[in-house]
Amino acid sequence: MLGLFTADKIVQELHQHPNASRIKKLMVYACENSWENDPNILNNYKLVDLIQKLRESHSTIEQLTATLNRQVQTLNRQSEYALVANIIISQLGQLYNEAEEVTQVVFIKPDNLVSTSNTSSRSLFEDIAKEIEGDTNAIRMKKLIVYVCKNSWENDQNILDKFSLSELIGEINQANPTIEELNAVFAKQVQTLNRKAEYGLLAKLIISKLEKLYRESGESTYIKSGKKAESNPSGESTPKQDIQPQPISQHNEVKQIYDPFELRLEVMNYTNPLRAKILVFSVIYHPFKGTGQDWTILRSETIDDLLGKLFSTCKTFPELESKLYTTAKRIANPDESNQAASAIARSFKPLYGNR
Repeated sequence: MLGLFTADKIVQELHQHPNASRIKKLMVYACENSWENDPNILNNYKLVDLIQKLRESHSTIEQLTATLNRQVQTLNRQSEYALVANIIISQLGQLYNEAEEVTQVVFIKPDNLVSTSNTSSRSLFEDIAKEIEGDTNAIRMKKLIVYVCKNSWENDQNILDKFSLSELIGEINQANPTIEELNAVFAKQVQTLNRKAEYGLLAKLIISKLEKLYRESGESTYIKSGKKAESNPSGESTPKQDIQPQPISQHNEVKQIYDPFELRLEVMNYTNPLRAKILVFSVIYHPFKGTGQDWTILRSETIDDLLGKLFSTCKTFPELESKLYTTAKRIANPDESNQAASAIARSFKPLYGNR
């Protein structure tokens, strides 16, 4: 049996971790030997049960490490999940310490597991860092990046110089595995500053440089076996052209000029970015069903693209509002989708003022 206090503490730590979703996926994979991306299925697993199963099936921390090591090496995003494995080992190591007075946790070393992948990632981080350092706004951009990473604003140049920009970029990428989360975290921090407009533009510039990380890696994780795991609904092999969007109005009546970054910030202030993206996808294409093909298309388009298409599609605000709320009722999590509809409509309303 697990120590209740220790188990509760571990559950809380893992649940609150920025990579909580990935942690749970890897734990399920280690327990069931089956990769799962469907959030509805993942929600059926309780962290405390997964922890207990892993502890009972691995009598030593070395055995647990070996299992996670083996599972990580079957995935296509090994560098990310090697770090996730370290988090799991670090937390579950407390159970072995408690039961057997084992004081040493043997961590998986990502560099040893995936040297090629990590070298590629580090090279990309360094390339982006050089781009930013060569910008005329490099100092202010670094301040904002430090703020996003450390949640502490720093003006002291001596302290700023101690931070490696490439490492900060890697940290941001790890903590925000999707482009929507990246946008949201920058939007959140910019809103706390007294020079929002200025730093909002800098955030937009930073994101434009970081976006290549998400284009390079994609969003899907699958088992490297020559074909995608059957349980993976987010495989990337389905051709995009099989699904066509619903016809978009060709009327040239949209006269308002808006800043996509400002519009995105406004939307992100009031709703979950992924939920907003799914809802707008559902209006533009068809009700999102979470199939591999749906995920492929969703990830191929930025939220700016989708919001722009939504604006082009709806000639009037009542039309936009009606489509959002009607669609929200037809897709999963209608309550959350309805909240997203409200947030998107609220953000778009000023753009229809002159119609």
